[in-house]
Amino acid sequence: MIGSLAPLAAAIVVGLSAPSLSQIAAAAPAPAAVATTQPTPSAGDPTIATKADTILDRAVQTWRDRTYPPYMRYLVDVRAKVRGSLYAEGFQAWVRTADDFVITQQAPLYSSNEQPSVYGTRFSILGWDFSPHEGVNTPYGVPRISPYYSFGFVPRSAVDFHPHPQATSDANAAVLGRVTVTARYYTATLVGEEQCDAGPCWHLALTAVEDPGEYRVRGMWVDEATFQPERLTVAGIFNGCSATTANWDIRYMNFHGQWLLREESTTSSLRDGGSFFGLGSSVYDQLTYTLGHYHFFDSIDDYLFFDRGSTSAMQE
Repeated sequence: MIGSLAPLAAAIVVGLSAPSLSQIAAAAPAPAAVATTQPTPSAGDPTIATKADTILDRAVQTWRDRTYPPYMRYLVDVRAKVRGSLYAEGFQAWVRTADDFVITQQAPLYSSNEQPSVYGTRFSILGWDFSPHEGVNTPYGVPRISPYYSFGFVPRSAVDFHPHPQATSDANAAVLGRVTVTARYYTATLVGEEQCDAGPCWHLALTAVEDPGEYRVRGMWVDEATFQPERLTVAGIFNGCSATTANWDIRYMNFHGQWLLREESTTSSLRDGGSFFGLGSSVYDQLTYTLGHYHFFDSIDDYLFFDRGSTSAMQE
């Protein structure tokens, strides 16, 4: 205030006249600039990308920290629309937690297929038998789907881990360059926040760093409160069949504190079965595998766990 009045006092003493408006304006301090808007983060903001990778890393670690009882029995329900009608079958399955080994009973507990009639007409073409009363085949064979399956995010056993070598001192070595390696199979992009069954979730879009045929996950929904992966989108399940060419929606659920695979579904039309030129094959629309009726066990005779037939409907 003293500095601003000094020119006014000098003008009165010397000129005995009031200062002009321009003199007062020049003497007054300039007002400080006030920011009226905050910068809006852009899609390419590095902090956004860092947050997406951080969410992914936390989700994967949370997934790997899960613990389960040694054994589980459960039901796999298979449903689809075939020739305009509902196809449904249910299979009893068991899983051993230590190595995620699954066995499934070959005969379904229930089926929408009618029992074959002893009076039906059978015929054969090029060695392939046909019967109009046999119903619909189980797509890709008896399902062997584990409720613990993680699509590669969790190693199945210790042999799947790739330990990093211990760091050594290179103080006296001639360093030509340094390479930083990150143990991450995907790069993540934060799509936004959405509502999931358990609450608000972060929606991540994932891109495989290499070999997208093996690393098939394309999207992940992560619970904001617990960092538990609640939902995935994957480019194909199983191997060596048309299920690998379709996009699948994968849902997990919290069952009494245990996060388990609940459902795998696709909106694609998939063809399976038949022989030459697709004769005898069926088209499955809205194919869905639903797991349920979970029962945990501390011990089961291990003789139960051996390979009971081949199937293409196996996740590995």
